[in-house]
Parts: sequence; C-alpha cells; structure tokens
Amino acid sequence: MSAEGVRVRPAVAEDLPWVADLVRDSFDDALLPYLIAAQPGIVSWWSTVVEHPGSFPTTRFSIAVDGDGGRLGYAELKESGERTGFLSYVAVSHAARGQGVARRLIADYLRDERHLEAMELDVFESNQPARRLYDRLGFEETSRTTWWGAPLEVDAPRADLPVADLHAVLARHRAYGFTDLVVDPGGRAVRFGVMGDDVLRCFSVDAFSDLAAQAVVRDVFPRLSRRFAVLPGDVDLPGARPLVQSLRLRSHHVAELLEDA
Repeated sequence: MSAEGVRVRPAVAEDLPWVADLVRDSFDDALLPYLIAAQPGIVSWWSTVVEHPGSFPTTRFSIAVDGDGGRLGYAELKESGERTGFLSYVAVSHAARGQGVARRLIADYLRDERHLEAMELDVFESNQPARRLYDRLGFEETSRTTWWGAPLEVDAPRADLPVADLHAVLARHRAYGFTDLVVDPGGRAVRFGVMGDDVLRCFSVDAFSDLAAQAVVRDVFPRLSRRFAVLPGDVDLPGARPLVQSLRLRSHHVAELLEDA
C-alpha cells in the first residue's frame, strides 16, 4: 500500500477505543503513567471532543484508512495561535508504518487550514523513528524539556490548605482518570495534576518542592506514590531523576507538506 491509497476522515466515537490502544502501543511502557492519552478514561474525554466539535473548533481528530476502510493511523491536531498548527499526537499501526500515513494525516489537515504558516509538535528524544520522519518533513528543534520523576514524600506533614472546586476535581478524575487541581487558591495557588491513581504532576519547580501542598493532594488521592514535572531543559531538579527529554520541533515548510494532500 502507498500513501496514494490512504484516505483521511474525521474520527467518530467508535474509533476511539482503537485509538487508545494504538497510542498506548506507540510509547515506552515506562512512560505510560505520565501520559494523559494513556489514562483509563481517555476514551470518554475524547468522545466529548468528537461528539461536540462546536465546543472544540480548533481541534481535529483524524483517522487514516485504506481502500477497504481499515484503520491505519490517527492524528490529533489543533491550532495553537500565530497561524501555527500543533500536532498533539500521531500514531500509525505497525503494519502501515513507513508508507506515508503520518505525512498524509498532517497534509490533510493543512489542506483544510490553509491560513496556517507553520506546524509544531513535541517528540521524545529517544523516539528515533519519529525524529527521522520529522527531519524529512523539515521540522527543526526550537527548545526542549526534561521530564523529571521522584517518589512522593509520604511522611510529609499535611498543611491545612483548601483544594479549589474539590467536587469538580473528584468528578473529573472519576470520569477520565486524570484531573488538575489548585491547592490554596486564595494564597499561593499551587497547581498540580493527578494522573491515574499514583502519579502527581507538578507544574513548577516550586510545586515539586512543596511537600506540604503535595500532602494535601495525597490526602484526597491516598494512592499517589510518585511525582513528576516537565521543565525547561536547562533546569536541574535535585532529588529527582530524568525520565526522558522532549523536543519541541517547528516547520515552516507547509507548502511541501501540502504536496501529499
């Protein structure tokens, strides 16, 4: 099969369990606990986007299929501003890799969004096949981040601080398997995320070091056992270990990508 035999269509709700399995199969198992797309309720989250596109006008879920309608790959793309599109996810089944499916998914999006002048994406430094593809497509590195991980300090003293909108926080976690929350909204306003049952995401160096605020979150989610943060590549985080580096890539070669549309 060649890219000429690939057709791209909008995703529908029935595609999403297949997409979730495909995405999980596309990443190292060690990274899955830290990925929103690998959380148990992601199909419900995506279903809301797919079934109510008017509420998410800049986001597109696309499925690549062969001549018989068999699924080959998936992409999630959105407009991120400044005439720039962003490729949030792209994944291709093992049998269809190396046949231009990912490029076709990107090109199909750009065909319909001709006002865009550039595309951006994030890719793990260790994902050599994807990096080779993006090199061929004209993407260049503009920045990088490091994903840091460490055990959660389970014996840290708990501060007497409130969690903003706790009912909504718990409802989101029950529905989707992940949620954001803010501790002490009237004071320091420390922002965290909860991924699955055991991972606490810290959105800043200060949040990663704020053991008292972390203890507040652990009181709400008692199975939390580890924390992680995504920080600029030049930031060091004592007491944590680097999990992986992520590269932000950008391409202005939109015309060349459109050749496959």
